[in-house]
Amino acid sequence: MGRPSITTTTVEQVNELANSQNTLEELGLDEEVSTNNASSMALKEDTSIGNKNLEHVSRNNQHIRDEDWKSLFDIAFKWIFRLIAVLFAFMIVALILHWILPEYCHWLTTSQLSKLEAVVLAVLVSKAVTSKQGKIE
Repeated sequence: MGRPSITTTTVEQVNELANSQNTLEELGLDEEVSTNNASSMALKEDTSIGNKNLEHVSRNNQHIRDEDWKSLFDIAFKWIFRLIAVLFAFMIVALILHWILPEYCHWLTTSQLSKLEAVVLAVLVSKAVTSKQGKIE
């Protein structure tokens, strides 16, 4: 299969080629192109159709897309986990400082302090229960 190539740029020359009764060979446009990536992909697809293995190629491509998604999700999960761990560390530091500093240095209200204690306590209890559950199984 050849690829026609037109090196002229004027409209008249293009119209002359389009309206010509000559074949591509007579016009010198029927040359074989072996380095064309699209042609090689078309030949691969044609071969796959002939061998009836398009389903295998489709599964392989789907697997590659799934692996890319898993990799992206893994990276995003690690970043979010690190962010939450840093925020939790700040909460613990703030809670400890609030407990050990004198009254005039306290910057948290009673309501803020109780919410902070509840979150820290919930995380610690959750970790303890998860750890215990893991040992039971």
